[in-house]
Amino acid sequence: MDSWFLQVPSEKFGLAPLGKMASFTAVGFLGGALSLAIRTWARKGAVFDFLAGLGAVITGAIGLVFGMGYLFSPNSPLLYGSQTIPMALNTALAFVVLGAGLAAVGGPGSFPVRRLCGPSIRARLLRVFSPLIVGTVIFVAWLTHVVSTSAGASSAAISSAALATAAIFLFGVFLEQMAGRVGQQIETA
Repeated sequence: MDSWFLQVPSEKFGLAPLGKMASFTAVGFLGGALSLAIRTWARKGAVFDFLAGLGAVITGAIGLVFGMGYLFSPNSPLLYGSQTIPMALNTALAFVVLGAGLAAVGGPGSFPVRRLCGPSIRARLLRVFSPLIVGTVIFVAWLTHVVSTSAGASSAAISSAALATAAIFLFGVFLEQMAGRVGQQIETA
């Protein structure tokens, strides 16, 4: 469709064509534009708020997936070497920041931020656990990939199991500490 409006080179870099945008980059821009347009021009309402938040989440999630692709394999990220154009690392990181900014611009009462804001126990726990869960999953998955790659396929299962067990243990210790603090605050109240 872009050939209707622009003249693009017909050359290729490996299998991927030059002069064209990555498909997932276009989806990320579409999600971001949808979110921004709804926040700017739409009437207030739960449906519009949800759609704007969903656009922000889609934008950030696409960036996170491709950014993690570079974390796992810097020399051959997601879709590298295929006929599909891979997303650039700086684009992926920019989409993560854009998605977070678009989610935050709606304010504390908007989707998905409203679940994290306020003095409720639920919001306080989500503010603590969400970054911990995301960080643990990313770190353990990356570490499993590194160990499996360097140790070989024969030890992939045992290294994955050992890393998952260590993550469960560390996460359990942290949860026990948080449960103690929150439980004491609830009992005091």
